[in-house]
Amino acid sequence: MKNITLNVNFEKKAYKKYSKYEDLFIQIVKYLNPKVKKEILISLNVVSSKTIQKLNVEYRNKTYVPDVLSFENKEQFEKNILDLGDVVINADLLKQKAKDNNTSEEYEFQFLFIHSILHLMGYTHDKEKDWKIMVKREQEILKKFKIIL
Repeated sequence: MKNITLNVNFEKKAYKKYSKYEDLFIQIVKYLNPKVKKEILISLNVVSSKTIQKLNVEYRNKTYVPDVLSFENKEQFEKNILDLGDVVINADLLKQKAKDNNTSEEYEFQFLFIHSILHLMGYTHDKEKDWKIMVKREQEILKKFKIIL
C-alpha cells in the first residue's frame, strides 16, 4: 500500500486536542484497505455545531445538528490517488454524547471517525441487516485498535 494522507482541519484552536489521534486514524484506514495500491486521501474536519448544521442544510437539505457527516468522493481525478472523501465531526456535541453514552469525549471522537470511514467505504445503516453489518465492523475495529470506553 502507498501513503495515506489525512488532511485535518480544526475550526477552533480548542479542537486541536484531537490531533493526537491522527496516526491512529491512518492505521485504521490502512487496516480497512489492505489491498489498495493507490495513495489514499481523506479529509477530516473538526467543526462547531453551527458549521456542521450549515453543511447539513447545504448538502443534505436537513436542518438538524448532526454529530458527524460523511461526504464520499464520487469522482476520482488522479489515477494513482484514491480520494475517499470528507469526514466532518461536530466537536461541540462530543461532551454531551459522551455523557449520554457514559463514555469519554475521546472515545466518541474515535468512534465517529470509524463510523464515518465505514460510510466512505460504502457501509450504510438504512436497513437493519446493513446496520448489523456496520455495527459488527465498528466493534471489530474498536477491539483491534484497543479503543475502549
